[in-house]
Parts: sequence; structure tokens; C-alpha cells
Amino acid sequence: MISQPVKMLFSYTRKYRLKIFLAVVFMLASSGLNVIPPYLFKSVVDDVLISKNILMLNIICVAVIIIFGAKAVTMYLQRYYMNEAGQGVVMDIRNSLYDHMMRMKLGTIYASRTGDLMSRITGDASTLQNIVTQTAIDMLFNLITFLGMFAFIIYINWRLTCLIVIVLPFVGMLLSFAGKKLRVAGHNVQEHLADITATAQEAFSAVRVVRSFANEDEELERFKIAGKGNYDALLKAVSVQGVLAGIIEVFLIVALAVVFWVGGRSVIDGELTPGELISFTGYIAFMVQPI
Repeated sequence: MISQPVKMLFSYTRKYRLKIFLAVVFMLASSGLNVIPPYLFKSVVDDVLISKNILMLNIICVAVIIIFGAKAVTMYLQRYYMNEAGQGVVMDIRNSLYDHMMRMKLGTIYASRTGDLMSRITGDASTLQNIVTQTAIDMLFNLITFLGMFAFIIYINWRLTCLIVIVLPFVGMLLSFAGKKLRVAGHNVQEHLADITATAQEAFSAVRVVRSFANEDEELERFKIAGKGNYDALLKAVSVQGVLAGIIEVFLIVALAVVFWVGGRSVIDGELTPGELISFTGYIAFMVQPI
């Protein structure tokens, strides 16, 4: 069931449907082109290096240039249209938020810190902007690419793919755990950033009172405390991200090594060609890179 905030967010996308549609079309094209290069590894090893086929070498070199040239064009168009739509959505949300705040009851406004209200319009809207124009795009692009590459590894060798499928639930659990930790850390950073904004806003809006009572040192101390809180929150977030990224990377490399070992034995037994193993391993490397 779709939550109310998500429904509200989607309601702002209606007038940008054409741009979003074009962005999705070019995203699908770019994802499709992104799936092809690892499969060329098979031809390079089996048809060029082992068979010593010069014609195939020329074809592959030309194909690589065409594929990556087309990918660059489709990637640009995808990002352009998606950012145009995303920036428009965030602009509309920011305008609606400002209009809502201006019409709130005076008691509610006076009970809120000016810096907190400013942070909602600037900081929170900017975070939403990054989510809409960057994070969401990357997640969808990586998902489409992942599904395409998964189809290719099934085609290359379904037995090795079964080994990958066994590992995927553990990767999912690791990512879920990491996501929860990072969300908590990110929320903490945003809260402390709002404290900095509110502290500075309050001091500047009452600068005459501060100067009249010679409270500059007290206000500086308040600002330092808010800044230190944000500093500590950022360090904790970076630490959590670094530790979790390291754990996930080690786990994925171990899984890749196991796949390479099993695949290597299949090559020795004649069940798999060297090119197929290289292509399969290349797909796995490309699939885990976004993770």
C-alpha cells in the first residue's frame, strides 16, 4: 500500500509526465547498452585470443566504440530530462511549503524556531531534490541494469547463477541492515544541521539585543555547541558508512572468489569456455559495483 507522503509526491509529477516518460525511455536504452560490454569479453577470449580471428577483433573494437558512444548520448538525455522534471517537482513542493507556512496560525509560527522553518524550506527541500534527481535515478538505472545482467548470466551458465541466487538473500539482509543504520545517521545529521541554522537565525534576528547586553560570547558558545553536535553526527555517519561498506565489500569479494573457483573447475572439466567464465565474472563485478 502506497503511503500518503508518496502519493503526495507523485501528485506533483503529473505536469512533468512527458519529460519523465522520455527520461525512462532513454534510461532503458542506456541500461540495455550497459549490459552488452561484459558479454563481449566472451568473444574477445574465445573468438579472438584463442581462435585468433582478426575479423572478429575488428568487429568487437568497432562495436565497443558504437556502444559506448550511444550510451553516452542516452545517458545525457536521460539525466537531462529526469533532472528537468525532478527540479520542477522540488520547486513546486518548495513553493507549496512556503505558501503553507505563510498561512499557518501565528501561534504555530511563534512556537517554532525561525531557523527550523528556514531549514525545512532550504535544507529539507535540497535533500528531497537530491533524492528525486540523483538517488531515485541511480536506483532505477541500477535495478534495470541488474535485471538485464542477471538474464545474461542465466543464459551463460544457469548452474553458476544458482550459486549467485543462494548468496543474494544474505546480501539483501546486509543491505537492509546497512540502510537502517544509515537512515538513522542521516536523520541525526539533518537534525543537528537544523540546530545550526536555527541558532544562527536567532542570533542574527536579535543582533541588537545581543549587542545591547554584550552576549556575543554566549551566542558564540551556543553556535560552537551546535556546530560540534553536527561535527560529531557527521563523523558518526561517515564511520557507520565506512564500516558497513567495508563489510559488504568483503562479503561480495568472498562470494565472487567462490564463483570464480567453481567456474574455474568447470573450465578445467570442459563444461565452460574460458570466455564464458570471464564474461560471467565480468557481469558479477558490474552487478555488485552499484552495491
